[in-house]
This record gives sequence, structure tokens and C-alpha cells, in this order.
Amino acid sequence: MNNSLKLLLVIGLIATTLVAPNSASAVVKKKAPAKPTVPAYDYQLITQSPYPASLPVGSLTNVWIEVKNTGTATWYNTGTNTVRLGSGSQYGTYSQQRDYSSEFSNDSWPSANRPAAMLDAVVPPGYHTRFQFYIKVPASQGEYKAFFTPVVDGLMWMKDMGIFWKIIATAPMQSPVATTPQPTVTPPTPAQPIQQPTQNINPLTVTKASRAVVKLTCSVNKRGGKMGGSGTLVKSGDSFIILSNLHVVETEDGSASWCLVELFKDPSNLLSVKFFRTLSYKYIDSETDLAMLTPIPFENANQPLYNGTIGDLEEASISSKAMPQCSIQLGESINILGYPTVGGELITVTRGIMSGFEFIGKNRYFKTDAVMDHGVSGGLAVSNTGCILGIPSAGRGKIGFILDLHYLVSQL
Repeated sequence: MNNSLKLLLVIGLIATTLVAPNSASAVVKKKAPAKPTVPAYDYQLITQSPYPASLPVGSLTNVWIEVKNTGTATWYNTGTNTVRLGSGSQYGTYSQQRDYSSEFSNDSWPSANRPAAMLDAVVPPGYHTRFQFYIKVPASQGEYKAFFTPVVDGLMWMKDMGIFWKIIATAPMQSPVATTPQPTVTPPTPAQPIQQPTQNINPLTVTKASRAVVKLTCSVNKRGGKMGGSGTLVKSGDSFIILSNLHVVETEDGSASWCLVELFKDPSNLLSVKFFRTLSYKYIDSETDLAMLTPIPFENANQPLYNGTIGDLEEASISSKAMPQCSIQLGESINILGYPTVGGELITVTRGIMSGFEFIGKNRYFKTDAVMDHGVSGGLAVSNTGCILGIPSAGRGKIGFILDLHYLVSQL
């Protein structure tokens, strides 16, 4: 047998040995893969507020992130190992690393390196929460990035994903130049008969109404999904209630609804906010898109300046006595007050006309061409004479629908 033939036989024997299914030497035992270790403190970024538009230097803007607790530890917003949002990130500039004194801080922050604690008091694993706070635009014009990272104070930083908001600082808004009014001579006019005031019990101005309209962020399921909307604070007797739409507060799974209530004492000032909460709601029936909530003062030890009080409710609320039976004619003006999801950091007022009536089921609605974006649901519709008409509830195309409160009460 020549050498070439021997070599072929050896190669064949080796190949047979390697692939033989019954060969004991072909069996290779593999180790089971190790199970990944779940960190005690970890999170998933669910969503964050959009980048704000260009803002004047020195102004404030409200931002938030929503996260899910994916670790094994329960989070708390007070006490030992408080979960907060911290300043900075490894993805920031050299001067923007974690725990630095942020150039975006302002008086609403607990400290210059901690913009906010989470809104919920306790967040078990698997549940959502939100960090919501104000960013102050730096004093110089330009483009900035504001970086933040969740932190367990006194224990550890959570993973650094480079969470940031882009801020474009523009020139400050210019105040109009004051001019000295010139005296004018007005010729005398004939005496006019005294006009009797029109019958309208305690007319309500749009400015007064705007202070009673609150911003709502409500849980829609027990896992922490959120719904944004508006509501109106009313005092009835010695009690305070918030009127809103049922679809703003109704939960998907029948669990108790939890809402964060933001009441702005000054409709033009973000820092005038006072926080309240609600733990449940009442409603008439599933066909009537109306809910009633009871506001409870919010106690946040991290930001006590913004905890609401009974006095704040008293000052902002509309008395139920200021809601008389009133009417509106086709073509008359309607003012819609609420907090749209986009551009609704502060109260927004849009105006349209009374376009008609519509019955949906047993309830009557006003129709209007006023803009009613998502988030305005549950707000307030007021006539130019100060008459409270109802609750902005839905939009179909260019037509908005306002639940007629007076018709609803008359049918109960």
C-alpha cells in the first residue's frame, strides 16, 4: 500500500470518528448559560417630553421623563436611598459630568444638582413613575444640551443613557417702548339715559376662570400608564371638587385612579404652581363623559414650596353659586380653556363661535369651531359674558364638542 493510499485511509477514519452519532468520544457536554443578574436599581425610559421650541434667555420651561422600574428594589421619593433625577451624564461635556451644579437649575429645584424627585411616593418593580421639573434657559444665546441621570441618593447612580433636552436660547423678549399719551379734547356729549345692567348673576371673567382650570396627569392602569387632561375646580358648600371628563380619569383595568393636579396661581408664571392629588373619582354613568374628583394637598418633602393648601383651593375655585342657568345663541363667542398636550405648559385659551347643538346618547353638546387639541378635554367653556357653558370633551375634524352642564343637571 503506497503512502498516498495510507493517508486517505487515515483521513477517512478521523472523519468517521468525528461525525459518528453513536461514538462516545463525539459527545461534548455544554454548560448551561448563566442566568443574567437583574440589578436592584434599574429602569427603562418609556418616554420624555419633546424638546422645547426656541426660548428667550432666562425663561423657564417644564420638562419630564417617564420611566419604568425594571430592577428588584422598590423606589421611594423620601427617606433613605431616595430615588431622584441627578444632573449630568458621561455623555455631557467635560463640565457636565454627573453631580455637577447645573447651569439649568432654578429656585424650583431641591438643589443645583437634583432637579426633582419622582412624583409617586412609592414605585414597586414593574411600575411607572415620572420626574417632572423646570429648566431655566441660560443667560447667553446659543444651543445647549441639558443632561440628567437617575440616582439613588446615598447608594448609587443608575445606568447612564445620556438623557438630555436640547435648548435653543434666543434673545430676550423686548418690552414695548413707553410713549407719553397726548391730551385730547373731547366735545361734550348729550346726557344718556342710565343703562340697567344685564341680568347675569356674578359674571365670570375669562381671567378668573383660568385660575380655576387645573392640569391633570392621571394613571390609566395599575402599571402606571398616564393620561393628560384638564379640570375645573369648583367649591360646593364647604367641599372642593374638580370637574373633568370621565375619559381623562377612567382606568383601563378598573383600578383606582391616581391623578396629579397642577394649579397655577398666576396663569403666566410656571413657578406659581401648587400640587394636589386625587385618589379616586365619581361619575354618573358610562354614557356621560363627566367625572368628579376630590383634590388632596400634595405633601412632597423634597419640594415643600409647591405643596398646595386648602387656602390655595379657596382662592382659585369657582363657587357653584356662580354657575347659574344661562343660555347662548348661535354665532356668539365661546372661550375654551385648558392645557393642550403640545404647548400647554400654562393655560391656553382659544376662541370660536357657538356653531350648533348635538345630542350624543342622552347628553346634549354645544358645537364650536374653537381649537380643541388633545389635553384640553375636561377644561372649561365660558361665554364672553362670563357664563359657564360646559366641559370641552371631544373633537371631530374641525368641530369641537362641549358637554352642556346645565342641560345635564336639568335631566338628573
